[in-house]
Amino acid sequence: MSKTKFFRTMAMILCITIFTAVPCYAAAYYSKTARLVDITKVPGVSTAQGFAAGTTYLYSVKTNSADTKAVILKTNISSKKTVQLIDEDTGLAYNNYLGHGNDIALFGINGSTNLYIVDRRSGSAKVTRVKMTGSTTYKRIGTYTTKFNGSNLSMSGVAGVSKSDSGVELLFMRDETFYRGFIGVNATSGNVNLTKAFTMDRKNTLVNGKKVANLDRYITQGIAYYNGKLYVTAHGATIQPNVSAILVFDSPLAANNQGKILQGSGTSFRITSSSYSVYEIEGCGISNGTMYFNCNRKDPAGVRNQAICYFTDFSG
Repeated sequence: MSKTKFFRTMAMILCITIFTAVPCYAAAYYSKTARLVDITKVPGVSTAQGFAAGTTYLYSVKTNSADTKAVILKTNISSKKTVQLIDEDTGLAYNNYLGHGNDIALFGINGSTNLYIVDRRSGSAKVTRVKMTGSTTYKRIGTYTTKFNGSNLSMSGVAGVSKSDSGVELLFMRDETFYRGFIGVNATSGNVNLTKAFTMDRKNTLVNGKKVANLDRYITQGIAYYNGKLYVTAHGATIQPNVSAILVFDSPLAANNQGKILQGSGTSFRITSSSYSVYEIEGCGISNGTMYFNCNRKDPAGVRNQAICYFTDFSG
C-alpha cells in the first residue's frame, strides 16, 4: 500500500470513529415518579395551582373553580405532614386575594419565609407577597402590579433569582417570554417594572432527545430557577392531557443570552400517564437534590385528585 493510500484510509477510519461516537452523548431524561402526599381533601378548593420548594417545606396554592377562594398548604418533606395555613389578619384558613395563584417564588428574608405569588388571570397583573408569621400562620405584606412598557401584563410563572438588603429580583414568565423585575424589601404596593430577558423556543426543544409534536401548543405553568438552570413546566392540555413535561434551560440569565431565543439544554422530564386521563404538572421545585412538583390528575372514571409528587430517578 502506498503512503498516500494509507493516510487516506486512516483519515476515513478517523472520520467514521468521530461521527459514530456522537450518539453516545445522550441527553439526561427523567420519567419515574412517586407520590409524596395527597392534597385532594381540602375544603372549599378543588384545583392545585402555585408551588415552591424550600429546604424543609413545600408550599402549594389551591383554588376554587371561580378563583375567588385560595388556600396555602405547607408540607413537611420528611414527615409528609401537610397543614392548611391560617391568614393571621382574618383568622381564616383561606383568602380571597390570591386569585388564580399560579406560581410561587420563595425567599428567606430576615429569618422568615416569604412567598411571592402571581395571579395568572388575564388583566390581573398581580403579585402578592405573604410572610410566614408562625408554624401555621401567614400575613399579607404587599400587592404589586407587573408592568411592561407602561402597560399591565399578567404572568403565569415566577421564580426567585437573587436577593439583597434592598429587595428581591424575580424572573417572570408569560407564554414563551421571560421578564425580570425587582420588588423592594419594604414595599407594600407599587409597580414591578419589567424588562424583557429572553424567549424560549419550545417547538425545537428536545424531550428525551427528540422533538415533540405540538410542544409549542402545550400550556406552560410554573417555573423554577435553581443553580443557574431554569425549569419550565408544560401540560399537553387538549392535545395530550395525560402528558406533562419539564423543560430545562442552562444559564438563561447569562449576559450573552439576554434578548435571545433559547432552546432547551437537552435535559428533560416527562410523564406520560397510563393511569390518569389527565396529568397536569402545575409547578416544580428542587429541594436537597430532589425534583418535586404538584399536579392535578383525573382517572378514567372521571375522579379528580391533586398531589405532590417527585421524580425518583433524578438527583440534582
